[in-house]
Amino acid sequence: MNFDQKSVEKVTGTMSVLAQILTALGIVAVILGAFALMMGLITEFRELANDGPLYGIEGAVTGATMLFWGLALAAGGATLHALRSIAVNCAKMADAKDQS
Repeated sequence: MNFDQKSVEKVTGTMSVLAQILTALGIVAVILGAFALMMGLITEFRELANDGPLYGIEGAVTGATMLFWGLALAAGGATLHALRSIAVNCAKMADAKDQS
């Protein structure tokens, strides 16, 4: 199989889509986690805690967990973007070397 720049871009196209999806889901999880963390801390310090799972210290821990998982998803998406860029750039350099 020939691994020139165009074929590598075509083969790794799915990786790019998955990276974008992971990054978007990670960013949404970070935003929601930060909001849940803030609400948990506010309800804990203002003593507004109810029996619900998103109030008080439980809400803060849940928000922090969601925030860190969102960071992990976004990092996974960024890693896939980087791997695809490396593959395309290696193919580009190999093409340039073959032509000279």
